[in-house]
Amino acid sequence: MIRAMKFSQTVNAIGFFIIPPILFAWLCGTDLRSFFGLGRPLKLFPIAAAVLLVIAALPLENFVATLSDAIHFPDIIAGWETNLRNMQEETERTVVAFLKMEDLGDLGINLMMVALLPAVGEEMLFRGWFQPLLIQRFRSVHMGIWITAALFSLIHMQFFAFFPRLIMGAALGYLFYWSRSIYLPMLAHFLNNALAILALYFIHQGSLPEGVEDTGSDNIMLFSLSAAAVAVILFGLRRFYNEEGH
Repeated sequence: MIRAMKFSQTVNAIGFFIIPPILFAWLCGTDLRSFFGLGRPLKLFPIAAAVLLVIAALPLENFVATLSDAIHFPDIIAGWETNLRNMQEETERTVVAFLKMEDLGDLGINLMMVALLPAVGEEMLFRGWFQPLLIQRFRSVHMGIWITAALFSLIHMQFFAFFPRLIMGAALGYLFYWSRSIYLPMLAHFLNNALAILALYFIHQGSLPEGVEDTGSDNIMLFSLSAAAVAVILFGLRRFYNEEGH
């Protein structure tokens, strides 16, 4: 049953995330290379910065996730909270079943299905298609990036994980806007997902301790250092692309 669900998930990812933006670009008569920014090669500094950004952001995301999970609704709408938590728990149970890995074959399949496909498809849909349209619609770079990030987070159907994904989505949005290439957010997105999968695999193998994937979730010092590191890396990337543009 899990294999069938994985196959269905793969087909849905291709059909929902990858094909529609390609069709949209084609119907608009736009060259795919320019539409998605595929013609601009990545340089060493942005690649290294993206890798550091993903690693540095982990404690920040975990800490924000802990704060988000502590949200409680007023009594008058407590039923909504119960429904949202039940929905999130069901999604998490499905994810745990998907990510159960016994050997390297399972690891490879999950890296393809949970890391590579979403990195390619979701970045093409959200950063490559929605974000430029929203920036043009609202005539604001920041509004377009953050609204796209909110849509990106909402589509995962996990309300109490909304804010960590919102932060990640916004960071990916700025990477795309500054670099004018879909490659950089794809790389960062893939690394973010792949690190989570690898952590679960090595925890199961006994090579990593339990809870390592939640590093920084309850540590204000790590959170502060993580936030500062993320800010410095993003500032460095912005400055790099601004100077390169001149």
